[in-house]
Formats: sequence, structure tokens, C-alpha cells
Amino acid sequence: MKSAWARLLVLFTVVSLIEAVFYGSLSAFIPLHLPDLGIARADVQPWVGAITSFASLVGIPLVPIWGTLADRFSRKFVIVRSFVIHLIATVVMLAAPNVWVFAAGRALLGFANGDTALMLASMAERAPAGRLGFAFAVINSSLSVGAFAGALAGGPIVDRFGFNTLLAGIGVMLLGVVVALMVGYRETPRTRTSRPVVTLAIESVRIITRSPALLTLFIAQFAVGTGWMLVFTYSPLVVTSFYTGPDPGTAVGIVMAVGGLGTLLLGPLIGSTADRVGYWRALLAVVTAVIGLWIALTFVRDLGAFIPLWAILNGVMSSVSSLAFNIVSNVVDDDARGRIMAFAYLPLNFGSFVGPALGSLITGISLYAIFPAAAVCVAIGLALFLRARTLSRMPARA
Repeated sequence: MKSAWARLLVLFTVVSLIEAVFYGSLSAFIPLHLPDLGIARADVQPWVGAITSFASLVGIPLVPIWGTLADRFSRKFVIVRSFVIHLIATVVMLAAPNVWVFAAGRALLGFANGDTALMLASMAERAPAGRLGFAFAVINSSLSVGAFAGALAGGPIVDRFGFNTLLAGIGVMLLGVVVALMVGYRETPRTRTSRPVVTLAIESVRIITRSPALLTLFIAQFAVGTGWMLVFTYSPLVVTSFYTGPDPGTAVGIVMAVGGLGTLLLGPLIGSTADRVGYWRALLAVVTAVIGLWIALTFVRDLGAFIPLWAILNGVMSSVSSLAFNIVSNVVDDDARGRIMAFAYLPLNFGSFVGPALGSLITGISLYAIFPAAAVCVAIGLALFLRARTLSRMPARA
């Protein structure tokens, strides 16, 4: 049994890593690719925010569906479906003759949400109680490590061969993920409900709204996620504002890679520490640290000072999500865990919509204004996390 959960952890970690290579490459290099699609360099900033926000907006109404489909039919089917959509979106973006078709391909990824939440729900059922924090931290850390690997290797590829070459290579890896999941992931036999999907989705909303702790926790995640996406969307442009050399893709890739390295070092360490000291205590500590880091970055104007702070920030930010998911998985009953864990990404989806949209306005004032704005968002999140902890003794039941 021990080896079974460990093998599943390895599979989910590798799958999540490759998915992160995909999304990390999009985040890092779309700003550099837009001029190739006919966008003037002066118009890149608003286009970056618009493309990212629209893609997130497309996926938000569908979030309740994926968890309920998984509980009604098969988690494996819903997870594999996500990566099939990744492949379709990749083909559309590769074939795009202009920015509008490219944006449509990027928006298709809004239909691919829900896979990570369902993988975490499966791990919550299989990992030993004393190793759950570690398991969640490893999977969440792989997201930033994948972004690290993709950015580090992708920067020189983009500079020398173009973004489409990088995207085509990632498409091949995504095809491998589909095969690996089909062969390597076996669902644990469990009783599946026969109730309609819409009924399950409505019930999931009631579970959340009737639990003050869950509702407040989700709103807190939205605030923190908004602050993160506000900065992360525009971080490649921050890097290129510091770097004036001939290889901007390589420079962006190195900085994103250092962020992933910070996650690799700090994520599992924080997760293991949380297993010992408690998830709430660890969560509040790392959110406080994030506020301090955003404030520090407000005053940075050179790449040498930005890189170490960015590495630390990525490490602690990856822990915010994993710790919050640990708390959610412990609050919710077993029969609703898959559905609610899928909902746990809804605040991040909203943050992925609001953050870049807010950034489109803020960067019109100053590119560097994104850092104090993010600090305000996370401070609001911290206040809400404190409130959610007070309410956390209230169980969430259907």
C-alpha cells in the first residue's frame, strides 16, 4: 500500500511538472511572441493582460462541472480530458495566423481546468495522514519546478528558433502525459453516486456557502491569487525592463527558472514543517512573508536584487496554495472531497481573471506599481485567513 501511494505521487508529480512547463512557457514567452503576431511593442502590456484574463474568464463557469463529473463518473476521465484539451489548444496556437486566433487557442485552456484539484483529492485519500502535507507540497512544488525547467530550456530556444518551436516540443510531451495517465493511473474503487451532475454541483455550492470557514477560506485564496497573478503575468516585462541585452528570452527564462528553484527548495520544506507545526500556523506565517516580499520588490530596480527575492517569493507562494488545500481536504467530508477540491481552484481562477485585468490598468501608471498593489491584495487575504481559522471548527457537510 505504501508503494502504491508513492508511485501515484511520482506519476502526478511528473504530470504536473510537464503541465507547468506548458503554462510556464506561455506566461514567460507570450509577451515576447506577440510582436510576431503583429502587435506593436507599445501595445504588448494591455494585450498580455487581456489574453490572460479572457482565458481565465472562459473557464470560471465550468469549474463546478469538473468535480461533479469526476464524482459521478470517473476522475481519470476528467483528468485525461484536461490534457487532451491542452493538445488541441497547442495546435490552434501553433497554427494561429494572427493574435485573435492565438488568443482563441489560449482561451481553449479554460476548458482544461480541474485536473490538479482531482489529483490532490486522490492523494488525500491514499497518502498516509502524516505524509499528506509533504505529498501536497511535492505536487504543488512540481508546478513551479516545471515552470523553472521550461523557462530555463525555453529561453534560448525562443531566442534562436522562435516560440512556435518551443510550443511544438511541449506538445509532444503533453501527448506523452496522456499516454502515461491512461496506462499508469488506476482509480481506487469507490461508490459513485447516481445523482444528476447539476444536483451535485448545486450541492457543492451549498456545502461551501453553508460553511463560514470554507467560504472565508475561498475568498482569502481569491485575494492572494489576485495579487500573485497581478505580478506573475507581467513579470517577464519587469525582467526585460531590467535587461537590455540581445537575448531577452534567455534572460526571462533564467529568472523564471530561479523562481522554480526557490520552490523546489522551499516548497517541500514548508510542507513537511506544516505536518509538524500545523497547517494553519504555517499558512499564516508564509502569507505574512509574502506581504513583506511584495513590499521589498516595490523598491527594486535591477536584476541582481530582483532574482533572489523572486526565488524566495516563488517558494513561499507555492506553499500558500498547498497549505490551503490541506486545510480544505481536512474540513470536507470524504464523499464530497473531489467536488470541493475542484471548487478550491475557483478562487484562483477568479484571481487569474481579476489580477491580469487589474494589471492592465495599473501598468498604465507604472509597471512597478504591480508590487504594492499585490501587497494590498495579500494583506486582505491574510485578514480573511485569520477569520477563516477562527471559523474552522465548523464542519462542512452536505
